[in-house]
Amino acid sequence: MGLPAQVAGVELAFRVLLTAVMIVLPTLLFLGLWRGLTYLRDDDLAEQVVEGRVSSPTGADSYVSVSAADFVPGGDGEAGDVDTVACPTCGTPNLRGMTFCRECLDKLPEE
Repeated sequence: MGLPAQVAGVELAFRVLLTAVMIVLPTLLFLGLWRGLTYLRDDDLAEQVVEGRVSSPTGADSYVSVSAADFVPGGDGEAGDVDTVACPTCGTPNLRGMTFCRECLDKLPEE
């Protein structure tokens, strides 16, 4: 008859320990996150950006829009002189020097 009381005591101790872990663990994780964010904030790169020693990326005006037609010979794009190889399986044009077809992923013939 002493066994059920002992099992109940072990179960109670396990539940108390589990509850303590569940209360303390989120706090420790939050403090770890806080320290990590503080470390990132105090990093040398962040200080260089604030002081202006790191150049900012170029504006959106300097980007060029590119369409798929620019890469297909005879397309509407201006870069029609791109050298391509047709896939022997599906016929999709692929840039010369590629190993696998971009459409069917079959191996392309070597040059």
